[in-house]
Amino acid sequence: MDPLPLSASTIGIVTFASQICKSIALLRALCKSLPGRIHALSNEVADFELVLLQLASLVEGRESLPESKYSAVPHLLKQARAKLNEVETIVSALTRAYQKSRRPLSLMNTWRADQARLKELQDDIRTVKSSLNIMLGATNSEDMLRIRLDIQAISTTTTQASQTQSALGERFITSLAGVDERIARVEQMLQHQADILQMNQFIQVQSAYGTNLPLKKRHTMTKPYSAAMMPEQLNLGIRVTPSNIACRKHCSCSCHTQRNSASPAFLNNVLGRLFVGYAGMPAMSPKCDNQECQGSRSGKISLEYWFPASVWSRILRMELSFHHAAGPSLQLDMLRIIPDNSQCINFAVDGNIGGLKFLFDRGLASPRDVSSKRGYSLLRWALYSKQYETCKFLLQAGADVDYKPIGAFDNSPRIKACHFLLEGNLSEPAVDALRAITKGNEYLEDFIDDSRFTKTHRIVLGLCSSDLEAELLLHPEEIDMQDSMGRTALAWAAARNDSRAVVTLLRYGADPNIIDVQISGALSNAAAQGHTACVKLLLDAGADPDPPLPSGIKKGGPLNVAARNANDALLVKILLDFGADVNQAGVDGKTALFHAAQKDDASLAILLLEYGAEINMSSSTGDTPLTTAITHNSYHVLQLFLERWHEYSECPRLKGPHLLNITALYADLKTIDILANTNHFRLRYDKNYALGDFRKTLRDRKDATEKLNFAFDELLRIFEGASHMTESEESLLESGQMHCTSPLSPTSWEKRCLVLQQRDDEDSDDDFHDAHEEL
Repeated sequence: MDPLPLSASTIGIVTFASQICKSIALLRALCKSLPGRIHALSNEVADFELVLLQLASLVEGRESLPESKYSAVPHLLKQARAKLNEVETIVSALTRAYQKSRRPLSLMNTWRADQARLKELQDDIRTVKSSLNIMLGATNSEDMLRIRLDIQAISTTTTQASQTQSALGERFITSLAGVDERIARVEQMLQHQADILQMNQFIQVQSAYGTNLPLKKRHTMTKPYSAAMMPEQLNLGIRVTPSNIACRKHCSCSCHTQRNSASPAFLNNVLGRLFVGYAGMPAMSPKCDNQECQGSRSGKISLEYWFPASVWSRILRMELSFHHAAGPSLQLDMLRIIPDNSQCINFAVDGNIGGLKFLFDRGLASPRDVSSKRGYSLLRWALYSKQYETCKFLLQAGADVDYKPIGAFDNSPRIKACHFLLEGNLSEPAVDALRAITKGNEYLEDFIDDSRFTKTHRIVLGLCSSDLEAELLLHPEEIDMQDSMGRTALAWAAARNDSRAVVTLLRYGADPNIIDVQISGALSNAAAQGHTACVKLLLDAGADPDPPLPSGIKKGGPLNVAARNANDALLVKILLDFGADVNQAGVDGKTALFHAAQKDDASLAILLLEYGAEINMSSSTGDTPLTTAITHNSYHVLQLFLERWHEYSECPRLKGPHLLNITALYADLKTIDILANTNHFRLRYDKNYALGDFRKTLRDRKDATEKLNFAFDELLRIFEGASHMTESEESLLESGQMHCTSPLSPTSWEKRCLVLQQRDDEDSDDDFHDAHEEL
């Protein structure tokens, strides 16, 4: 393929895209502010312009291009040109509409008429951009692969000739320089994209709120996967677990091989769930093939019965074991089953130790409680959310570090803690908490010995000081070998943010799409730890941004875990640019937008909404992004959802758990103030919506105060006043064209605030004063 026509066509579209960005900037200058969807489209066109510049740089100076790799590019460019023409037409129409009337309302009506089409154009441009990103990434990876092939060609000729050895040494030096150059290019590109993303969001937020609003809230506080049992399917089944005392340490004999089976799901509501684990049982376990194991063999059988939810929310556990020296042993205990959206779980996720103490002291929760759908203990929830101080508190309160969730791809808190310690990049408090879970190095050393790490694994993990590239040359067959958890060396390198090891392994042909027994791969590991450069390197090498899942399995992909754990919006944007599904949900039904709401990450929430995140999605517990923001007192994201939803999506109606109940359980003064001063609660609802003893729910809270009760009373008054709104007024509110006013007169509000303020001492709550001042 001749590169000259392709280069000329690319530069032409770059120029056109730049003109569209200038036109949108001119519209912003005229109107002072723009709807979020137009901002999103502007950012998409600017991103597409950068990708086209990379494409032009790639083909520049080349005499020819492979037909097989670049044949689709002219068609993609033609598609992009047609979409950009439509964008230019709509932007010009919006500009003329505003210049003609000079009224924001006129522009708003014109913009809403084109909102759906603008969303479609944005999606189409993103699809073309994603295709070009994948092609450019593959080209970069091929350049690195070529150096590796040169090294292998030299090393396989002979190792005797000094001339060949000299050439091999020079190639090694060139290889190392190439790795450093590749990493430097990726880091430089990421820094440039991060600056652009930050500036674009600052312009959008500043124009909307007229201030430099902070975008983030600071918190004070193996083998190929085989079909796993999901919680919904685990009704009457078999749970098989190896015994810790039935064999010598690190034994891998056949009599302790784990086997799984499950009964039909329809028995759940009738018989409950039964899990049976056994090891070393003469009639049930296969004949042992290890002489050492036979000398110290013991038997163990454990039963775990989950009563039907309609009968009793309890788990009965019994374990019977026999050791030839110690004799028989029987252990019996009882656990409580709680909903996945229980207050104690939300406190564990938020790191609210005071709230957990309050519930524990009154017998309303226990550190050994287990969630109903996922079988997570409170310790597992806290570890899942990386609330390490809460983990230490729960350990002291008596949490079980070895209780394993019911999902076949989930691990106990102790095993998860071992993973985190080996992945590294931890703060000192995190290391202290994880060491407490693993009892120092005692269990970690056992975990390493049992993991069946190859030498390549050990080099990547820092357990061996040998050279990685030399080891790959000597033992290329180890490159994709998996440990006992199914993790490859590449997966560990990605989790540890070892960019050099990631590039080296990819150059030697490591497969970035191998998944482990937890249904995670290298890309998910890097995304979960917030390692943006490793994520980009893996995507360039062909990692799937949405790895396929086995039938019947739900689990969060790279985008979902990045939104939950990482604090870098650029990382999420890169995954989206490579085609990740913005509405992909985890096993709990929560999308990335839920995690942005939980963390109060407004920057991430804006980005996800720009890419088409569904604001009305419901989780497995019925929560929505809106109720999640209320639950976790995420002020900035809540304000974004309530005030600017009309710029991105259809109205986020009051779906999911009862909002007044959620507010009574979790909302603080500032959250209630935001709810009371936006138009969302002034839409008409059923007159019975506010019925319920929500005041008692709030009074029973640990942090209940007279000021909080008063603020909640005023919120209830707004619901009562909403029933008198006319249909035309509601229509304007839903369209975002009508501003709200409080149903209480300012005089009444100020008088009641003054009475309460006089009762407070000098140390009154700052949040209450802030809310009073704004009102």
